[in-house]
Amino acid sequence: MKNKDDKIIKKFHAIRGHNQTTIINYENTLKKYSDFHDLSIDELIKEALNEQNQKTPHHALKIYDRLLDFRTECLIPEHKNNSVLSHETRIKTFYKCHRIEVPFLPSINRKNLQKNPIITFDDILKKEEIIKGLNHSHISLKARIMMMISSGAAINETQSISKKMFFNATYSYHKSETLDEALEILIKKDDVVPIFQLYRFKTGKPYYSFTTPETVKSIVESIIYEDNNDLNDGLFKYSKGHVNALCKKINDRCCFGKAGGYSRFSPHMFRRFNSTQLNQGLGEENALTMDLVDNLQGRGKGVTREAYFKNNPEFLRKIYINSMNNVSLYNSYCYDIENKKIIVKKE
Repeated sequence: MKNKDDKIIKKFHAIRGHNQTTIINYENTLKKYSDFHDLSIDELIKEALNEQNQKTPHHALKIYDRLLDFRTECLIPEHKNNSVLSHETRIKTFYKCHRIEVPFLPSINRKNLQKNPIITFDDILKKEEIIKGLNHSHISLKARIMMMISSGAAINETQSISKKMFFNATYSYHKSETLDEALEILIKKDDVVPIFQLYRFKTGKPYYSFTTPETVKSIVESIIYEDNNDLNDGLFKYSKGHVNALCKKINDRCCFGKAGGYSRFSPHMFRRFNSTQLNQGLGEENALTMDLVDNLQGRGKGVTREAYFKNNPEFLRKIYINSMNNVSLYNSYCYDIENKKIIVKKE
């Protein structure tokens, strides 16, 4: 039965054109729905289609009771939050995709939904706290966290970076034939600000991302430590789930607490740190506008703007370099322009 459910769900994702994040969210919801009713997805679909074909009266519809009971279960105190609305919408969409008419359900009083507290500026991690957390991190985890901190890339984007992408992003600094040669050069440099071309998982759209020289050095140290120079392998060692689990352990060990329902030392909060610091970090002369921060983090600009405005990676790199001290943890940097090229120097 599981194989049949897998095929049904896989076909649903293909029809809808879901990205990886949406696939994970739907599969989580569908599993909860299936487990709650102790029926397979296939059985639930057949039951609803059978009721529809037999023109079962509205008051006798099992699909109505199933949807309402599941929503009520999601509203119990230990589950009660805005995710109940997302679960309900996903189940309804899944049914509709199988040509099943979804009955009207009484609306929820949204005011009574438990909401996570709003994250404030004071909740954002301080540099000293991040460094404290990194002191408890394995060399491979440290490199991953510094990548998220300095670039603002989400955990999914960093998961997709290969060693070849790192090699290409730093090529103008090492101009080597092999990764071994590149590492020997990069480990001695303090001026490397690479240009990565990543894909935002939520939108599937490409964007340019940048990191600090200290992050590059941390990544190089991690690759050397792991002793695996296969360009086709992932740049970072740990899976998304493992990274989240390790960060939670560090958060608890350092007593950082929570903010907005998230552990403060977590990938989600690293991204918030990057946004806030680039926008407000060290003063007006180093601050980036929200639009520029959105560009650097791969957030969409709207269909019309994306059609007419294309990002110049060298321009964005210069903008990033001017503000990267805001997200640099251990070092400060300055830069000069020589022969129309930006030369970064560690202070």
